[in-house]
Amino acid sequence: MKEADASICLSECQRRWIKKFDEMRNLDADLELAAPFLSVADSLDDQTGAGPILLVGKATDKDWRRKQFLSAAGGSTEERVGERRKATRHHLDYVSQHQFSAFWRFWKHLSKIGSPVIWTNLAKIGVLHGNPGHKYLKAQQELARITLRAEISEYRPVLVVITGDYAKSEIVLPVFGDRSRWKEPPDYEFCWIERTISKPAVLWTDHPERKLNFRVQRWLDKARELAQPL
Repeated sequence: MKEADASICLSECQRRWIKKFDEMRNLDADLELAAPFLSVADSLDDQTGAGPILLVGKATDKDWRRKQFLSAAGGSTEERVGERRKATRHHLDYVSQHQFSAFWRFWKHLSKIGSPVIWTNLAKIGVLHGNPGHKYLKAQQELARITLRAEISEYRPVLVVITGDYAKSEIVLPVFGDRSRWKEPPDYEFCWIERTISKPAVLWTDHPERKLNFRVQRWLDKARELAQPL
């Protein structure tokens, strides 16, 4: 697959993630891969505030319902995609009703700026412990770039928010442009790209875990500013 495929639709990207998992697992059966993650956005007709925001994390935590995914391995690709999308919906339903981690509190705060706040990750295939290291990123980085572009095209966010210094050279900068494109204040832990008529604004912050409230509030203030109409 070449990055000339960058114009493929999101549904095709999601089918490719099922195949990518099988491919990575077949190359090394001992790899402790999490099941693949697929983003969902079922409420695009119910936009509020500034409009859709795409919140980009690093990768899923733990096995991401791997047992359920592997039990459906005999099904069609479409059935396996459906099972993965249901896993994401189930998780979103849960975190929307419970106080959860700092990441999910940040997700809820962003919804006061615009909605829906659509969750995705840079790496769509995680590992059982921590975040995917270099060799795991290398195996999926090309499809990850194409998919992130397809998510932006499909969901049409006014703002993309990336959390954490992760997969910078593998995914973030190839998709959004090198550091010369980003604006950055001298004393804040974030940078951004302004919104244009054809492209959303992009805000890149630290991960909100264990960050002081005033710092997270600065990020939210900047997110609100970037999401304003042109």
